[in-house]
Amino acid sequence: MRFRFFPRAALGVLPLIAAGVLRAATDPLLPAWEETSRNLFQEAHARFADEEGREARLGEAATLLQLQPRTERNLRGAVALLSALVDESTDDDAGLTALYLLGRIEHAHRAVPDLEAAARHYRRLLTHRPDHPLAGQAAVKLAILELYRPRPAEERLQLLSPLPPVPRRPPPARRRRRGHTPLSPTPAGRAPPRRGSSSSPPSTR
Repeated sequence: MRFRFFPRAALGVLPLIAAGVLRAATDPLLPAWEETSRNLFQEAHARFADEEGREARLGEAATLLQLQPRTERNLRGAVALLSALVDESTDDDAGLTALYLLGRIEHAHRAVPDLEAAARHYRRLLTHRPDHPLAGQAAVKLAILELYRPRPAEERLQLLSPLPPVPRRPPPARRRRRGHTPLSPTPAGRAPPRRGSSSSPPSTR
């Protein structure tokens, strides 16, 4: 099973979910993933629900989260499907992606986010498979949770202290306008000519 990312727009509020497989066009799940990539979640969900296997249940849960209107019942159904996948195994892409999705649900799908639960899912993914494509995303989400966790200002500054300073960019060079000739410098001790007056020396006649 080879891991693939679908386009960001294909998964709405779960933009970083990428559970698809590169396989032959005869695979029964390929049309469902293609529909998912085109935001056809209702059609894709129906296809996934008709198939069997861990990948089909993962697709069923992922699309269930996108069905309109979004309901608490759909959310509970997705959590049940994903939790079952994780309980069975986290040694394949379906289980690892389900683990990431559970973190995203607690992080962004609840009316009241459970940030502690989200952090636990992200940490479990990072600990179990730090080399997985979704581990980097889990690390970013976990860092955001840690950064914005209520804590004293001094402790928050300590979290930021290892970060390198942002380099300052030099000011852009001034561009010469077309048809503009820069003024020659005024000799020392002589005031620049007033506007409207001649800069030539007075006549001696």
